Amino acid sequence: MIVRTPRNYLDLLIAMQGSVLPQVLPKIIGFALLSVLLEALFLAGAHLPQLPLGPMAGIGIALSLFLGFRNNAAYDRWWEGRKLWGQIVGDIRSFCRESDVLLTDGAVRIRTLETLHDFIGALAAPKSPGAEVALDRVAAVLAAETRTGRLSEIGAMTLLNRLAGLTSAQVGIERLKATPLPFVYSLLIHRTVFVYCTLLPFAVFAGAGWFSPILTGVTAYVFLGLAAVTDCLEDPFAESDHAVPVNALEAICKRKLETAMGRSDLTPLVETKDYVLK
Repeated sequence: MIVRTPRNYLDLLIAMQGSVLPQVLPKIIGFALLSVLLEALFLAGAHLPQLPLGPMAGIGIALSLFLGFRNNAAYDRWWEGRKLWGQIVGDIRSFCRESDVLLTDGAVRIRTLETLHDFIGALAAPKSPGAEVALDRVAAVLAAETRTGRLSEIGAMTLLNRLAGLTSAQVGIERLKATPLPFVYSLLIHRTVFVYCTLLPFAVFAGAGWFSPILTGVTAYVFLGLAAVTDCLEDPFAESDHAVPVNALEAICKRKLETAMGRSDLTPLVETKDYVLK
């Protein structure tokens, strides 16, 4: 995740870290060069087909609305991923405090917290199946403590509610990983943007003159950039500078559990590096 506050407007304009411009620049240059070629041929007297500007503007508006819809869907996925990990941090902190009161056997409490430590590590791993197993082990410990009478039914219910919150967050994370945005959205957007940016120079070369390459390039940057932003946000847990900072949130959870267990060798917090928090 990019963590950066621009010092001024110029800093915002020239910032490359976190920008999609390097990703889409080759395509922008290609469309601008096409516009330069058409303008040169037009000024040389070549007869070129010209598209009406009105319908092109209408298509551009429709395309921008569709891009906005897809970007909103992608951002909702990113924000849901961040909220799920926020819920995990909250439930882990609450479990540590409540277990200190409700689990009277210190060894049992330590074993439970160690299992949750494993749960956090498995959940943060890209494809680890150990998260569900860890929660089952914690539930089994709580059930055993309840049967022996060392944990009251109210205490067991309290801690099991925390496990239910962790389970809900785990399921949400697995759902986001397993179900990306429908591929047909990506296919339609990228095809339509490519066709639109290819046709745009044929609509502006006569009226815009040598400004047509600039107009084409700016339009291509907007549409291609929006499509690239959606691709970046679609998977909130990808190996990307724009993804949810899972490593940082994992370290926060593990550090809380280690503190509750009385350890001195705490997991170091993840620091921002080059404006990126992983």
